[in-house]
Amino acid sequence: MMFKVILIIFSFFWVTLCLAQRDKVYTDLHDAIKNATSVYKLDLSYSKLKKVPEEITFLTNLEELNLAHNKLTTLPESIGKLINLSYLHISFNTIAKLPESIGKLSKLKTLNVSHNQLTVLPNSTCLLKNLKELDVSINKLSELPEKIGELSNLFWLQASNNKISNLPESFTKLNKLEGVDFSINRFLLYPNNLTTIKSLKTLNLSRNKISIIPPSIGELNNLTRLDLQENGIKDLSKDIAKLHALVYLNLSFNPLVKLDDSFSQLVNLKELEMTFLEMPVFPDVITRLFNLEILNLGYNKMNNIPETISNLINLKELYINDNLLVTLPVHLTELVSLTRLDVQANKLKEVSNDVWTMPSVKYLNINNNKGLKVSAEQKKILKKKREEAF
Repeated sequence: MMFKVILIIFSFFWVTLCLAQRDKVYTDLHDAIKNATSVYKLDLSYSKLKKVPEEITFLTNLEELNLAHNKLTTLPESIGKLINLSYLHISFNTIAKLPESIGKLSKLKTLNVSHNQLTVLPNSTCLLKNLKELDVSINKLSELPEKIGELSNLFWLQASNNKISNLPESFTKLNKLEGVDFSINRFLLYPNNLTTIKSLKTLNLSRNKISIIPPSIGELNNLTRLDLQENGIKDLSKDIAKLHALVYLNLSFNPLVKLDDSFSQLVNLKELEMTFLEMPVFPDVITRLFNLEILNLGYNKMNNIPETISNLINLKELYINDNLLVTLPVHLTELVSLTRLDVQANKLKEVSNDVWTMPSVKYLNINNNKGLKVSAEQKKILKKKREEAF
């Protein structure tokens, strides 16, 4: 009996020791080499490395390797020997090309090669069947590999700040993809390859040169976040109203002047960003987005807020600064959930005392309204609300 107890205790401590060793992160290569077969995590970031030490390949059980923030210009072919790698981070270097052997890392789940000088990804990248997260942002890529669709487990693709203008046909096969960031690229047209990816939840196409959003966008029925800011969009397809799961939408910095009445069908929308549109009229359709919590209409040309604003009973933050407002409707006081109100830099001449004293509003910015006379009591209210907000 005593022997069994001792055996159980020994087994427990042995398992604990093994787990502790697996979680240990080595930051010195020489220390790691001494325990070569027991090293699972190696972090050599910020080490001023100019080349990858060949000794790393001695760490045959290595699962996580961080070489970020160094001075690497190449990655050696021998990297392919680390067949147990599941995480490889080599961002913030000046690597211009990845070796074909990268495709031998069959267990890789996360690959971060952002902030480098890559002009192309090797075709062997598409052999990484277990890859879930791929970050190639801030490089010089003009295209993605033709067979990228073979990354059947890809969950998140970050490809912002490149020179990509279209997507390969195989992109439509990425049926597990939930997040895509193609911001700051060179798309002139909305990439229709995205349409068949029903799993997509987050799509960022901001800061491209897209002028038309086609009806096909309405097929992304699981989309919850959509960023289209800083394009050349003059008109939104009515089919955008089919995105019933949408929670966040950014349309800022586009030449939009109106919204279609169907926009009210975005019933789950909670945050709407529509700044710098030069929109002359507050779109009444917005006041039918009953679940809206954050609304930013700053830097437009609106001269009034409709009384129907009172419909937005869940609104917590309203930013309508830098417009042409002359007055604020007393119906604002019916927004019982409102905590932040920014109406600075308008042309306000009078504001109802009921607005000044709204109990729910903790932050009120009413500065730079030159025609507005503010009493001593109102100044005290402003000061108090700012103190409460911060």
